[in-house]
Amino acid sequence: SDTSAAPTIKQSLPGGTSVEIIDRWQVEDFDKDIVQFATVFWESEDSVSLRKLIRETNLVRYKRILEIGTGTGLISLCCLQAGAHAVVATDINPQAVANAQYNLFQLDIPSTTEKFDVRLVDADNSGAFAVIASNEQFDVIISNPPWEDGEVQKVADYAFIDTQFELLESILSGLDQHLTANGEAY
Repeated sequence: SDTSAAPTIKQSLPGGTSVEIIDRWQVEDFDKDIVQFATVFWESEDSVSLRKLIRETNLVRYKRILEIGTGTGLISLCCLQAGAHAVVATDINPQAVANAQYNLFQLDIPSTTEKFDVRLVDADNSGAFAVIASNEQFDVIISNPPWEDGEVQKVADYAFIDTQFELLESILSGLDQHLTANGEAY
């Protein structure tokens, strides 16, 4: 994948919203670039093996997928490209929700718009399954949550720091309720 930095540009979205595109990547999964908005976290090297698993196996084919913390939407979009029945993607960052939707439309994956549900998690109720109905279940749940404990000093820290591992704990505690009988979590 090409991880050369893109020049920062402003992009207008429908409804007059303006976003700042800070990077773009060409990844083997798509013919067009994946773009990254300002304050959205994603690094192309983080998901190479997972994207390969999704692309080269039946891990997601004909299944319902939940991605917690979608960021640019790359993993969710890979799932759709690989034949997922439906994908729900969540993020606490409104820019990430817009970024995932933007990438969906830019990539123009056939017959996927109605299969992709991106949900914004309220900062005041930010558990991993806060926007998932209590009876909603998935065949595969995917997340690449922050993996360090600590204190957030700047916006970029949210990509790595999960204070007292609250997000990770909420993911783990909700798996039994939200995974189907033979479901898998990654």
